[in-house]
Amino acid sequence: GIEISIPSYACNGNFSCTFSAGKVSEYSCNGYSACYKNSGDISAFSCFGASSCFGNMGDISEFSCIADYACSSNKGDVPKNSCNGRFSCGYNTGKVSEYSCSGDKACISNSGDISTFSCVGNHACNANEGNVDA
Repeated sequence: GIEISIPSYACNGNFSCTFSAGKVSEYSCNGYSACYKNSGDISAFSCFGASSCFGNMGDISEFSCIADYACSSNKGDVPKNSCNGRFSCGYNTGKVSEYSCSGDKACISNSGDISTFSCVGNHACNANEGNVDA
């Protein structure tokens, strides 16, 4: 595909998002799950809406969600990010299938790969650090 320069993280659909690494609003989403992420902040990852989430980097419960997307995450653990419900996921840091989800949002993410974050289904997305594989 052709690589074009776009925001690091761009999604379309119910979860419209923009991602700018290092910015105060590092991760912002609109729609069902409005989110804001500030790297290193106590509330590193907070979401509101269908999937209410709270995450604190380095905490045992680094990434926890309630509602449709019940999740738990422990930094460094093999099951770093596990979710239950419509979007059941498995997350393993540094592995080929670093981020995989099934359900309405089937996703596969491989850190550093051309297809760093790809989703199919209701929320089709492609995100790569600084570019996208068009």
